Amino acid sequence: MKILKGTGIFLLGCFFLVTMGIVGAETTCNAAEIGWQGPYPYAPAVEGFQDGIENQKIIKTYDTSNADEVKGLVPDIQIEWLKDPETWGPFVINETPYRKFEPTPGYQAASEKYKGTCKLADDGLLLNWVAGLPFKNPQTGWEVAWNYEKRNKWDDVDFPYVSPVVDKSGKVKHFLKGDWRRLYFVGRTEVDPKPEYPNDKGLELMDSYGYTDPYDMRGIIPRYYRYVDQYKPDDMWMYIPTMRRVRRMSTAQRMDTPGGGNVYTWDDFQGFAGKVMQYDWKLVGRQEALLPRMGKGHPEWVDGRHLANVNNYYQKVNAYIVECIPKDPNHIYSKSVFWVDPESWHFCYAMRYDRGNRLWRIFNTHISYHANGSYLPSGMTCIDVQTEYSSNPYVYGSYSNVGWKPDAFSWKELQSIYPSR
Repeated sequence: MKILKGTGIFLLGCFFLVTMGIVGAETTCNAAEIGWQGPYPYAPAVEGFQDGIENQKIIKTYDTSNADEVKGLVPDIQIEWLKDPETWGPFVINETPYRKFEPTPGYQAASEKYKGTCKLADDGLLLNWVAGLPFKNPQTGWEVAWNYEKRNKWDDVDFPYVSPVVDKSGKVKHFLKGDWRRLYFVGRTEVDPKPEYPNDKGLELMDSYGYTDPYDMRGIIPRYYRYVDQYKPDDMWMYIPTMRRVRRMSTAQRMDTPGGGNVYTWDDFQGFAGKVMQYDWKLVGRQEALLPRMGKGHPEWVDGRHLANVNNYYQKVNAYIVECIPKDPNHIYSKSVFWVDPESWHFCYAMRYDRGNRLWRIFNTHISYHANGSYLPSGMTCIDVQTEYSSNPYVYGSYSNVGWKPDAFSWKELQSIYPSR
């Protein structure tokens, strides 16, 4: 048996039980045995988490002893994870009773105010949307895609994260550490001004990513604009400390990885971060599924292994299965398949296929809920299944809906927060 780096005898015993199929529905690895690994201390969300979601009753646990029972309820590769902890690390699925997703009060009010007003153009473009949920009962892949794009998120957010980059041998090459910030200018439901933050650029949102580790990436700051006009390309810049210059980046960068050993592209974050109109969307169907739609806010993982949130909560829901095909013939993916929560509209599972239609990358995004009602992706499993490399971002110390202004994204402000080496 391979000894796990950075874990103790107690974890090793837990790992043995999982490997041998002894751990059953009443016995699981807990946070004390797995927990938060690596060199950075954990901090909960600034607002705290919702107690009812953090402490759910487990009605059944799936592990090596009963992995086949979840066939059809999760992507097939997760059954492989359950059966082969020696390769992937300890991993269990804890089924908890169904709990209805409740949007934030502002989002509920906006959904009610604007219900029935949204339409789709012939090319799939969303028309008449102001705020809230576009389609209460979507009938097409396009409508599911727009529900995801306009789901109940935040008006502004900061997600500090740490991401271990793990190679095929199970070695942590290094840790990536930084912050993802976002400010929405349209569809605002929680913080004034609502529903729109006036701006003269026609912006939908503004993003920044600041790196603080490893040493050779410290102080690199990507920043980009996305426009309300779906046909207008994003604008992206990057501050490069070795040059002490801001460089404009090509929009083709969205299909590249952010660097540092990440296995996901800019457009893969949270399952999908691209522009809806750059793809065709097909509703494959609906099926009962176990989704990590109301998970723990404290990510649990094992140092030197490939899976995130390895002891989380899952609920059974009637999920939407959607296929997404790039319109660009030169896109790196031939297609993507998403498993979608029918209430939060979150893409819990995302499978990406290469140009030969072989499974290339898989993304499982676990969401949890701040005490203020907004959700956050607490951890995201990101695995290149062809090379068996992984880079899983774990979110900690996050906060949202605090009333940010655009000057929080000025280069002067960002460089003061993420100083270079």
